Amino acid sequence: MKIGVVIPSRLLTRPGGRHLAEFGPELWLDGALATVANQDWAFHHPKTFVGVDPETLVPHHVHNHAAVVWAKTPGQSAAVNVAAAAALGWGAEALLFLEDDDRWLREKALIQLRLLKDFDFVSSSQSLADEGGFVVGRSDYPIPSGWCMKGLVWERVGGFDEKVKWHVDTEWLGRLNQAKFRRAHLTPSDKRYLPNKLGQVVRFSEVVPCGGEFLVDRTVNSRGGMAKIFSDEVARSESDAEELETRKKFGCDPW
Repeated sequence: MKIGVVIPSRLLTRPGGRHLAEFGPELWLDGALATVANQDWAFHHPKTFVGVDPETLVPHHVHNHAAVVWAKTPGQSAAVNVAAAAALGWGAEALLFLEDDDRWLREKALIQLRLLKDFDFVSSSQSLADEGGFVVGRSDYPIPSGWCMKGLVWERVGGFDEKVKWHVDTEWLGRLNQAKFRRAHLTPSDKRYLPNKLGQVVRFSEVVPCGGEFLVDRTVNSRGGMAKIFSDEVARSESDAEELETRKKFGCDPW
């Protein structure tokens, strides 16, 4: 099976320009590319597509590991859309998505791809880590770094709504639910942590245990959108308005 891995990136450095020995160079993207290369792909054939803002200067070494695609307009949504379109144009039968500051467990892709025999879309819970890599919690919200789907799902649901600023993934999940695709959500089977979103997720997804490990490590990034929502009153107001609009549109939080 041909697999397209979609990564949007602003090519930001890790805080302080640190070099993390396990991933090498200092871009967040370098770690994402390394975690993709480290996957057990078995008999699947992956190709990584990195979406970037228009006219962005991309380091030469990135081109050696991924197909770089430039969006026509700036922003993460546009970068995702152009990279996903390129992956499908290449012939990808399934798509996996990864934020450049997040990481996958080595078995993540293979576990999810096997589930595509019975489901159309598979998401995953995550452990939460600070920028130094220390675990600070968990989240069961189905973020894009945990998404794996058949290519026809993205084609039918459509890409991200580039008019949505803060909760573009939530809006997309609402359209996914309307399309009536079969969803699964992977979460560790041990119950040492109290799930904080599974009560909502179970409305739309079959929850599937995946052993004792999280398949995705999500970075709580001090320069990310969620951090800005918590620290900036204007951003928080915009975020609240978007969440309200999404609830009105779909009748609930469509996690």
